[in-house]
Amino acid sequence: MKPGGTLYIVTYPSESPDWDYYKKALESKSKWSSYQEKSMYCKILSSKDYRQLAFKHDLEILQFDIEDDSSIHPDIENFKEYAKAWMPLFVPLPAQELDEYINSVIEHGKTQFYYDNDKNLHVPFKKIIMTFKKKQSHSS
Repeated sequence: MKPGGTLYIVTYPSESPDWDYYKKALESKSKWSSYQEKSMYCKILSSKDYRQLAFKHDLEILQFDIEDDSSIHPDIENFKEYAKAWMPLFVPLPAQELDEYINSVIEHGKTQFYYDNDKNLHVPFKKIIMTFKKKQSHSS
């Protein structure tokens, strides 16, 4: 990144509540144990980690907002289809295992899911919205 350059990131920190039930679902079946270390969960950074990386790489923090949000679905089947689309990025399970894994995610996360007045399913998560600027180098 060039000095004065700007970097925008929106991501999900390790303290997001959804990672907990995705991880618990993965740990719930011994046949999935070999995928735990390959899971994105092992590589997700905390908000503190992002701040430390910014400092380490001489980035000025222009914005650093942590927000509660949720993905909204008309029903549980819609959530399953949504999850199937990106779940292989989270954990490289064989395709034939995805439905069972997503059902396990739902089972482990159901206490955190909620429905609104229109009966839409909400799956809560946290996101970080970050803007960084590369500091100008100062020559002596």
